[in-house]
Amino acid sequence: MKKKLLCILFVLCMALNMLPATAMASSQYYIDENGDSQSLSEFTLVNSSTTEWTDGWYLVYGAVTISGGVTVNGNVCLVLMDSCHLMVTTPTVSSSDGTPRAGINVPAGSSLTIYGQTGGSGRLSATGSEVKDISGGGGAGIGGNGSFSDQAAGENCGAVTICGGVITATGKSGGAGIGGGAGYHSVGVNTNTTKGGNGGVVKIFGGDVTATGNNGGAGIGGGAGGFSDGYSSIKGAEGGSGGEVSIYGGIVKATGKYGAGIGGGQGGIVM
Repeated sequence: MKKKLLCILFVLCMALNMLPATAMASSQYYIDENGDSQSLSEFTLVNSSTTEWTDGWYLVYGAVTISGGVTVNGNVCLVLMDSCHLMVTTPTVSSSDGTPRAGINVPAGSSLTIYGQTGGSGRLSATGSEVKDISGGGGAGIGGNGSFSDQAAGENCGAVTICGGVITATGKSGGAGIGGGAGYHSVGVNTNTTKGGNGGVVKIFGGDVTATGNNGGAGIGGGAGGFSDGYSSIKGAEGGSGGEVSIYGGIVKATGKYGAGIGGGQGGIVM
């Protein structure tokens, strides 16, 4: 009898593990931009392989790490359950590795809205790609991808709205914390630099937000323009514009390294 009971429990556990993510919790809630609780019955539970977010609702429970970045396509809403932690990282890249990615890529034409729950303790950390040889422009923490010489410019950011949670967004190699990716740097090669990506439409209604740009990227806003080193005929490129930033509530710490805290990215220089 005891063995039979153990077998039944084992089968039930296996069956639960095989359920689709949307069925693991039938109903949840989030706090909207007005501070009101809203119910949520249809969503995808985020795990380490959920790297393409397409139109719809996504929910984070527990500790989840996504390596290699996330791409947002369309209009996506993300709910951070209390005490969860979603960490999105991207690899350090060189020109042979492909595009320097944003931690969470929200391109122009797409949107990401982030909600928390009552305690506001759900966390999201997103970091863009750093570039090994500084010839490329890095990605934003949340927003646009960076660029290499075969790409037109740092990518512009779409729309990012934050209503709750603890959000840490860090750009690398000229990328904004939240906003545009960095332009291409001409280092020891006779190749034109490219412009930094523009900041998108960023609205913050609540939460605790820390956005940090790097090497000319804004905290919230534009990515750095590419700089020139080695050829006097190659000029530095324009930094990305700041976009539209509206803050209605919450705690916001936005820091740019040479770029604005909130605003445009630094224009490229000739070294």
